[in-house]
Amino acid sequence: MSSKVSAVLSPSPTSPLDVTSKSANKNGKVLSKLAWEAWGNSEREKSAGVRWWRFIRFLCTAAWPVGNRRLQLHCFGLGLCVLADRAINFLIPLNHGQLIDRLIGSGTLSRLDICRFAVLHFLDTGSITSAIRMSLLCPLEHYWVKKLKVGAFDRIMALSGDFHEGNDPSTSSKLISSGEEFSKVMIDIFLLSGPLLLDTLSAKVSLYYIDARVALLFTAVAVTYVYVYHKFLLLQQNPQRQLFHDLQREVDVVREPVLNWRTVSYFNGFKLESTRLTEAIDLRFTTQKKSNLYTTFRNAIQASVLVVGLILACTIISQSNRSVGEFAAMLTYWTRLCDPLKCTVRTLSGLRERIARVEPFTEIFEKTPSVVDAGNASILEINHADIEFENVTFSYPGQRPILRGVSFSIQDGQTVAIVGATGSGKTTITKLLFRLYDPQSGSIRISGKNILDVKMESLRSNIAVAPQECEFFRRSVTENIKYANHQCRMEDMHGACKAAAIHDRILKYPKGFHTVIESKKLSGGEARRVNIARGLTPKKRVLVLDEPTNGLDNVTIAWVQEHLRKDTKGRTTVIISHDPSLTRNADKIVVLSEGRVVEEGDHDTLLNMKGHYFRQYTARDS
Repeated sequence: MSSKVSAVLSPSPTSPLDVTSKSANKNGKVLSKLAWEAWGNSEREKSAGVRWWRFIRFLCTAAWPVGNRRLQLHCFGLGLCVLADRAINFLIPLNHGQLIDRLIGSGTLSRLDICRFAVLHFLDTGSITSAIRMSLLCPLEHYWVKKLKVGAFDRIMALSGDFHEGNDPSTSSKLISSGEEFSKVMIDIFLLSGPLLLDTLSAKVSLYYIDARVALLFTAVAVTYVYVYHKFLLLQQNPQRQLFHDLQREVDVVREPVLNWRTVSYFNGFKLESTRLTEAIDLRFTTQKKSNLYTTFRNAIQASVLVVGLILACTIISQSNRSVGEFAAMLTYWTRLCDPLKCTVRTLSGLRERIARVEPFTEIFEKTPSVVDAGNASILEINHADIEFENVTFSYPGQRPILRGVSFSIQDGQTVAIVGATGSGKTTITKLLFRLYDPQSGSIRISGKNILDVKMESLRSNIAVAPQECEFFRRSVTENIKYANHQCRMEDMHGACKAAAIHDRILKYPKGFHTVIESKKLSGGEARRVNIARGLTPKKRVLVLDEPTNGLDNVTIAWVQEHLRKDTKGRTTVIISHDPSLTRNADKIVVLSEGRVVEEGDHDTLLNMKGHYFRQYTARDS
């Protein structure tokens, strides 16, 4: 039989990377709602070429291990494995053809022919190349996951308050975690989709040796097959996007009542929430039926295209006076050629969806913080802990101005209380002092230096704070308190806890100071006092206390006040509070109203003025 027949007896293609079949963890880890919204926006706002070029550039930058020769050799090794698999797929049909020719000619096979046949089929099982790929891929995958997740984490943590306070923290954490999904996308592109395309191309070239017209026919069939798939994919885009929205809504409908179980119980909302979940499930399956209908029509049309193509190919071969063997070979090869075509289209389609899901991850690296160190920023060294706000104006993104030309000064070692109604801008002053945001105009100076001209790390390392929000890590009480000062001695930590009236209470926890905070739920008062203790741990020249006694009983407030007076002696202290009993002993009180400083002076002076402070103080007493 001719060599053309031998060239067509290729085995069905095998997966170039066994591990990739398990890499598509499509449930969890990815933010379906956010991903589809990002994909839809990019479809409307950016050309496909620009979007894909940006993604490919990011992909190549992330994939190549810059400066690591060992991992670069791993990349070359993986490339050689891919080429070796393709070579095996090409050599096996040639070997079949040679064996058939020799059997027809002499009727026997030499030992060398049998060994060659056995070796090629053993290599075709992929046992050797798969093991080599796994050993080469594991260090690379470790490098990719670490590079992507740590890089995304560092980038998000470096962003400013406008990002973190304007986005759901759980969404940001899930985006960081999707770095692992992105590494799977890289594996699919370089070790699955690429080899499948090579298989399809090499198979079509082999088909050309049987009959050029059959090769051209298969090209037309392949183009039509892909075109149909693409058209139906566009039709399914809106239903698929809606399906992801419905899935996310169903998750929210389940999550919110569970998280707010007490609220549901108080207002007897069990039936209402059960009805909402039923409606969400029904809505999701209604959308899914529509999407499945598109899939059914698409599969029917694609199958028809392949069958019509096969009939035309048979007609061409039968009219060309080909031998029975060549006709059978064409039928076998056509069937086997359809397998990589189907697999390639499905893989590329699934890859497109996965790329859409991880596209928000790539956008993390395009974000830049709104608050950054100046190019010539210096290290802040505090000689005199004076603080001065000069004509500071600030508004949150898209909102009304919070501070309007605020000016006040605090001398070294002075305790100044900032009071005012809710929403007057008190806590915003703390955020500006720590440069979570920068003011739109005006300046803030510490020790005579504009905080915009010093490094943020040195600025924050010179200020101790007990913020209004009592946020803790799922770590031990000791780790949470010492988070503000990792070098804090144990006796100093215990002293801070005693000053915050929480020491004895912590000792009653199951494991004392080693109790993990989330495993032992803290009450509001306990959380507030642990927060104070953490703020008192670092002995900085500047101390900021934002609503330190909020939610505490009168006895505890009196204890904390007494110890705060001792602990803040000689330190520049800013106290933000609604509690007059805490602010009346301050050296100076700054009164804010609607973002402006309306009064300034000590307790007695402000009472005699009978203005804003007087009304607030007397209203609290009454």
